[in-house]
Amino acid sequence: MDQSAYLHDPTRATGDVLESLVLGEAFARTVRRNPERLALVDGNERLSWSELDARVASLVAIALEHGIGKGDVAGICARNGGAFVAAHLALARIGAVALLLHPAYSEIEIGELARRTSARAIFYGEYLQRLGAPGRSGAAEPPAPADPFVLAPTSGTESPQPKICMHAHEGLLANAMQVVRDAGLSERDVLLPASGFTHLFGLLALHTALLSGATIVALPKFDPERCLELYERESVTHAWAVPAQFSDVARVAEARAPRLPALREVRSAGAAMPGALGSRLEKVLGRAPLEHWGMSEIGAGIVDGIPLRGADARIVDGELQYRRADMFRGYYGQPQATSAAMTPDGFLRTGDVAALDERGRIVLRGRIKELINRGGMKVSALELESSLAGLRGMRQLAVVPVDDDRLGERAALVCTLEAEASLTLDEVRAHLAERGLAKYKWPELLIVVDELPQTPTGKIARHAVRELATRAAIA
Repeated sequence: MDQSAYLHDPTRATGDVLESLVLGEAFARTVRRNPERLALVDGNERLSWSELDARVASLVAIALEHGIGKGDVAGICARNGGAFVAAHLALARIGAVALLLHPAYSEIEIGELARRTSARAIFYGEYLQRLGAPGRSGAAEPPAPADPFVLAPTSGTESPQPKICMHAHEGLLANAMQVVRDAGLSERDVLLPASGFTHLFGLLALHTALLSGATIVALPKFDPERCLELYERESVTHAWAVPAQFSDVARVAEARAPRLPALREVRSAGAAMPGALGSRLEKVLGRAPLEHWGMSEIGAGIVDGIPLRGADARIVDGELQYRRADMFRGYYGQPQATSAAMTPDGFLRTGDVAALDERGRIVLRGRIKELINRGGMKVSALELESSLAGLRGMRQLAVVPVDDDRLGERAALVCTLEAEASLTLDEVRAHLAERGLAKYKWPELLIVVDELPQTPTGKIARHAVRELATRAAIA
């Protein structure tokens, strides 16, 4: 990969947080320190750190045989498990760049991302597919901390065309190391991330385990019953998931009353967590959830309203702006998008609406694009969704704007319901009235569907929901 594509230098941020870290060396230190300790649980397979190291070595040989060397881009399209971990470590060891490809992507989407990044090959699990004619013989050349490391497509919640965030070794690993320190992670811990490793939240969990020596428990496909079973069986100490996943876990846990004496951290990211869900999780899992905010451009950024050490955060005209020396280096192949996202003094324009609470902590109010302009009155989709999350029978929901000739926009509630449940717009409005929400904020359209459109990372695809609501409003 041409390093001239790096379009933003985050290291000029004020905090001195970077360390001379590359993944290959960090992994080697963990292997030397804990060769026989349990590194990975993947179904019935249980790998020690030395066994994982041997699997990585075999994939390094395969990658080199296919002509992949330092600076080359190679995709990884695999579910959480040993195959992804070994491929990621193998590419890092030879100085190649990992393009994260969600298994839910279609062949067309994978092909387009591979074309945009000039990827030389794609790991499908441990099977390597070469793209195009074979190149030069690969050379295993250790990377430098500032070298390219990961290409992470954005989640695509607001647009069907993801941007591709470029990250260096020293950035993502410094970000993970800060989480290791803040969480007190060590080789005695056991992590279970429900998010995919091809999503930056899931990859962060993997990196924290590789740096700290903690055991990583792989969940190839999210299932709340299986998730709870693994929490108990593997004595999980750190449970990471997005709110929708935790909602399903809470529902199952309420029926099962699991015993989780080892659990000491419940970390949620990817979307705002409704207060009612947080209370349910504290009751059934025994721990109040940490609210973790991050982005594909940032990694971990804010935890429970407090920016990571060394970060600068400010709110300008209601928008959160953020900088830390471990941020992304720009959008691959999109210099104009990178310039538009950054302020002259190096802050990322996050697109998130934020405010400070009475303790001076940052509170996220949703995305700027999710504000609904109803006749000049701004309605927060996030506020509505949080207020509706406790409505009986509601399973998934999203509030989106639809065009209105007189008001400009009005709010539409698109939702799925539990089996046998029913819901009317009057019931929705009565629920909001009980909670004291002003009448102008109430949804004016209710659309019940079987499933909400989702991105490959499991987030609600708001652009697709808005298209659905627009069609329903016209009909």
